[in-house]
Amino acid sequence: MIRSQKNPDFCVDVSGHETDNGANIQLYTCNNGDSQCWIMGADGLLRSKLDIHKCIDVSGYDGTNIQLWNCHGDSNQVWTITEYGELQSKGSGKCMDVEGGSMSNSANIILWGCHGGLNQKWSLSTITSQTSYQYTNGGGSQTTYQYSNGDSYVSYKYIRIKKNLGYCVDVNPLTVNLVMRECHDGGSQWVLGEDGMLRSRFYTGKCVTVDGDGSVDGAVMYMADCVGGSNQRWSVTESGEFHLWQSSKCMIMWGDEIVGGAGVRLHECHGGNNRHWLFSSEEVTQVVDNSITTSSTSSTSVSVNGGESCLMIRSQKNPDFCVDVSGHETDNGANIQLYTCNNGDSQCWIMGADGLLRSKLDIHKCIDVSGYDGTNIQLWNCHGDSNQVWTITEYGELQSKGSGKCMDVEGGSMSNSANIILWGCHGGLNQKWSLSTITSQTSYQYTNGGGSQTTYQYSNGDSYVSYKYIRIKKNLGYCVDVNPLTVNLVMRECHDGGSQWVLGEDGMLRSRFYTGKCVTVDGDGSVDGAVMYMADCVGGSNQRWSVTESGEFHLWQSSKCMIMWGDEIVGGAGVRLHECHGGNNRHWLFSSEEVTQVVDNSITTSSTSSTSVSVNGGESCLMIRSQKN
Repeated sequence: MIRSQKNPDFCVDVSGHETDNGANIQLYTCNNGDSQCWIMGADGLLRSKLDIHKCIDVSGYDGTNIQLWNCHGDSNQVWTITEYGELQSKGSGKCMDVEGGSMSNSANIILWGCHGGLNQKWSLSTITSQTSYQYTNGGGSQTTYQYSNGDSYVSYKYIRIKKNLGYCVDVNPLTVNLVMRECHDGGSQWVLGEDGMLRSRFYTGKCVTVDGDGSVDGAVMYMADCVGGSNQRWSVTESGEFHLWQSSKCMIMWGDEIVGGAGVRLHECHGGNNRHWLFSSEEVTQVVDNSITTSSTSSTSVSVNGGESCLMIRSQKNPDFCVDVSGHETDNGANIQLYTCNNGDSQCWIMGADGLLRSKLDIHKCIDVSGYDGTNIQLWNCHGDSNQVWTITEYGELQSKGSGKCMDVEGGSMSNSANIILWGCHGGLNQKWSLSTITSQTSYQYTNGGGSQTTYQYSNGDSYVSYKYIRIKKNLGYCVDVNPLTVNLVMRECHDGGSQWVLGEDGMLRSRFYTGKCVTVDGDGSVDGAVMYMADCVGGSNQRWSVTESGEFHLWQSSKCMIMWGDEIVGGAGVRLHECHGGNNRHWLFSSEEVTQVVDNSITTSSTSSTSVSVNGGESCLMIRSQKN
């Protein structure tokens, strides 16, 4: 079911249960019926249960009706869900939108430029027969919130981090892991039952769950079926600590810097300010000069700890080049260009919770653009309108909130002074970026496999050997990659950039773009299912790897392997640590060759058209459809 985040009583519905081409897609009271049941495949199509040969379809213009049509797989039928819950059309980069924001039966659903409003935000959940819950929260009588399918909840509360009340505990809809996000109605609202179960407003039947038995510091927290285990039971202290029952551990924000996408994990309770939360139904209405006012009282103020990190924005097409202010100018209209990375102030950007990209040259100046294809991106006085607000997508695109379009290197030119413009998002490498903190680290010297290899030279002096892909053997079109929002390892379709790696003689596995960062196992490497992510290269036992001839990545001094989490290969599937076993989700092809063709479960590469490599597993039967029809 696709529920509106503006009012979860309403769902995406096929008008009149029709299945003819052109049947209208509308908003309607959620009823668990077939006209509200959608099957979302790995291909991004949203098929109707009324007729699985019919898909949600739209043309690319603002205001166009969203409709049902024969499934053909063109980009106007392919949808992705963003980290904020928007359903975005691959064809146009625009979003599924409730016309006029109306929350009423038969309200029309249209295509519109993505703007971040709640009438464009959705929650996807499985249809369940579960009909009711009765909770109290804190022991007092509270106003209930009624779902149309009978589920009854008390009023919901935000879980705000006290060091910056503009950020709340939320759920990443791609991984269902808990993360920090700017507070908003919906995913960041919770209810704590007398049973100690912490439930989200939108993930019906799901509870906040700690990975494992709750004994390991750094354990990931995510949404899972409410089963009442000891890893799902919580209490809140007067000081705002969330304690796991029968444990000395607390819910904490992972890391010191408050950014959207920062993890929420379990850790020993300590004196740090990343473990204190404000659990309140009050809505923060204003943040001014690092203090806030709430809707209940304008005099309440809480100190906010700002974020001062300086970021370089590197091109994924060629990481020698960075987003730069032309001529170090700070006048309104100063041009934003591509230039050789040099760690200078004209390439240093501060990305705040408000989505503004401020220049270190003058923090009162922000990256700014109007909403038309081909418009120059420029520097301008910071004013906070949507044309200055940027989000980074899971694929590394910098997307303008105002237009839904992306930051683009004009013509794909990788040269000094190449112009940077706004353009419709299309997924090309000239629209993909990697954000990393500026560091004084200047060089690494590695070999990979003991042989002499061609080096790749960064402009700041970092020297790397040629990079390799880590492909899953059961489907060589998918590689190990990094989610730029969470820096967790995930599976993605292979592409130049994030999915290329170098393994040093020291056993450290480094990415082409995350300078100074290495593949790291959460914890000490003893727990099956431990998350893997990018962290500072410190040489710990949870960062050392070796590769066997059969293509297994072994953690040193461990019997555990890198595996793809789950059986289905889809973009966004997790990469985790697990006991080495006979499954085909642990065998990888570690090669610098670029796959150019996959035929009958064998591949040819760019280095030789006659070379073929046997693919282990992958017995699924595939239909190969024409994209034209």
